[in-house]
Amino acid sequence: MRKLRQQLMDEKILNKGKDYFIEQLQKDRESFAHEREQLIQQMVLQGERVGRLETELRQLQAPRQRMDADDSDNKEAENDEAE
Repeated sequence: MRKLRQQLMDEKILNKGKDYFIEQLQKDRESFAHEREQLIQQMVLQGERVGRLETELRQLQAPRQRMDADDSDNKEAENDEAE
């Protein structure tokens, strides 16, 4: 009888240990899911920012390209006049 009580006590302790371990795994999983969600949100925001910056860069480059084309047209006109 004493042996059975000891086995029962051991089983209860093991079950509590397993329950605790499972709870910790669930908490870790929830924490990782939350962290992953935050990282994804940050990536989305950074991607949007990169897109805006690329657009701004293209807008800044566009006038420069037009100015370069105008300069080459002016140089050609000057060469034609010089000849």
